[in-house]
Amino acid sequence: MVRLSSLCLVFAVVLSGCPEEKKDDGPAKTDPKKEEPVAKTDEPATDEPAAVADEGASHPECVGPLTDKPEETFEVGGKKFVRKGAVLTIEGEDADDEFVLGQLTDVKDFTPENRANVKVAIDWMVKGEKVDAIVITGDLGEKPESIEGVVNMVAETGVPVMAIAGNRECRAHFTTALKAAQAKHKNVINMNVVRVVNTDDVSIVSLPGYYNKSYIHCAEGCEYTPADVAALSAIAKKTTAPARVLVSHGPPKMKGPTGLDRIHEDVNVGDPELTKLLEKGEFPFGLFGNIQEAGGYATDLSGENRIKQDVYADSLYLNPGPIDAVRWAMLDGTESLGMAGVLKVKGKQAAYKIYRLRPGEAKVEN
Repeated sequence: MVRLSSLCLVFAVVLSGCPEEKKDDGPAKTDPKKEEPVAKTDEPATDEPAAVADEGASHPECVGPLTDKPEETFEVGGKKFVRKGAVLTIEGEDADDEFVLGQLTDVKDFTPENRANVKVAIDWMVKGEKVDAIVITGDLGEKPESIEGVVNMVAETGVPVMAIAGNRECRAHFTTALKAAQAKHKNVINMNVVRVVNTDDVSIVSLPGYYNKSYIHCAEGCEYTPADVAALSAIAKKTTAPARVLVSHGPPKMKGPTGLDRIHEDVNVGDPELTKLLEKGEFPFGLFGNIQEAGGYATDLSGENRIKQDVYADSLYLNPGPIDAVRWAMLDGTESLGMAGVLKVKGKQAAYKIYRLRPGEAKVEN
């Protein structure tokens, strides 16, 4: 995520709008307007495959196509997982109609401090909220070892772990890290390429990456296009559960100061194409991140109406806030030391809950 800088003021007479995000790494900032857009100096992994021939198409390592291959069947925790290309089905039914999905977002880097934060968050999710799965909605790290470290730690819970790239990862780094994690943990799902996970209660659909390439950290990062957004309608037809949840790094374009895409500079910076898609009603629930200071709440699609925690709604969109341990000033006047969330889907409704880490709660291992 990239902060608006003073460049916005310089070029305001030339451009119809300013760069939309704010930089999300580094120490907490007292003046958010002094940061600059990301310079794309990161190098991709040496085994990065050649880009697709069509420059207008998304790279398949970033936004995977809707394919039927490869096919595989395996077991995790006594449950049968059947994959047919971009669609993964977790077979079997449980006694209730509820699915609890944990969410972590914006880890940034697998530092000792963030490792301690992740431990607290997953303990709350697994022991306290009894999650059925955990999704990590982007910005796991800028190096393969950081991305792999995050995924491995979450995968040790034993529940299915679904991860997508955000605007920070090089796509080859992400692929390399997920393959390494999958070699150790069968419960790891690369949702850059597996676009649908079907369970008996909920279907989870992914839109990996970020829509604005100007704010992607890596030169070979993960950008999705308007065509990828439009394709979600076709992907939705592969879902089988009563409820659908969309997971993506960046939120849709919303309105006003309570939107999940609102930044410190009093601008809403979400993806307008994603808003148009969600207005069709095919995805009544969504999990997002990226705009750190707007986290800690769920709203309706407009962003103008916040939904209270533990209140079931026919539709809601959640930004839980960053799990990153770097202190961050939130729009509600609080300060984040690390945050996480859960989405509870029951029938065709859902509710959410936020966990805010307290000072001194996360114990850093030496």
